[in-house]
Amino acid sequence: MKSAEHKSFFSKIRPNAFQSFLDLGLKKRSYRQLRTILFTTMLIIAMVPVLIVGGLGYYNYNDLLQKSEEEQLEWQLSGSIKSIEHMVESLKSVIQFAARPDRYLELLSGDRLEKLFHRIQLQYPYLADLGVVDQKGIQQAYFGSYDLQGTDYSNERWFREVTSKGVYMSSVDTGFREVPHFAIAVSNYDPRTNSVWVLRATIDASTLQQFTNTIKTNAADDLFLVDNRGNLQTTSLYFGQTLSQFNHSLSPGIKHSISENGEHIFKATGPIDESPWNLVLVKKRYIHHDDWK
Repeated sequence: MKSAEHKSFFSKIRPNAFQSFLDLGLKKRSYRQLRTILFTTMLIIAMVPVLIVGGLGYYNYNDLLQKSEEEQLEWQLSGSIKSIEHMVESLKSVIQFAARPDRYLELLSGDRLEKLFHRIQLQYPYLADLGVVDQKGIQQAYFGSYDLQGTDYSNERWFREVTSKGVYMSSVDTGFREVPHFAIAVSNYDPRTNSVWVLRATIDASTLQQFTNTIKTNAADDLFLVDNRGNLQTTSLYFGQTLSQFNHSLSPGIKHSISENGEHIFKATGPIDESPWNLVLVKKRYIHHDDWK
């Protein structure tokens, strides 16, 4: 009887103790799981705003870079256009002053045209030559490096334009000399001969190239001139040599595009007043690309 009671007592004691041990283990494991869940949740709560802020910051900074790039290009475009317009206006003013109405016969006599050329060249060393053309389009006097005395310009577009408008500036062309150049021509009426005459000055395209090189800054990878017919007036780094065809839009403004390899390309275009030219600037990556990368 005692033995049965003894066994019954221990059988009751042992399961309860073991069960308590199991319950304690389960509680410890539940605490660890809860702690892991709480830590993970807190980490997610902390990191999500950081990721959102970081993403927004990247987007905003990228947008800021693009706006900064456009502002730099716009500043470069505006400044470069003003420089070229100043050069053009200065040349026109000098030629207009030299082509006074009563000076036609004077420039045909002796070395008067040569002296005028040297006086102008002191201020504008890139002047290539000077010519006096009568109302029939025949060059009656010439000073320069080419044999153009007596050349007939009557069928040339520039001659028709200058006799009708008074002042004309040509695009870069090869012309009779077969060397790229542009011309500024001024017509006037001579009261002594009762005829219209033209004073024509030409400038080599190489001089125009040198001028555009001096106004280029690191705000642009490429800077060049294109006439209204799409002919390059100066050499382009990306689009070819002088007189090559430029098959892109010349509408004013700044355009942003991304190439197939993910390269950002900015193209800024603006017209040169009182000339047949348009200035084009191209930037193929951000100015602060290295810092951002």
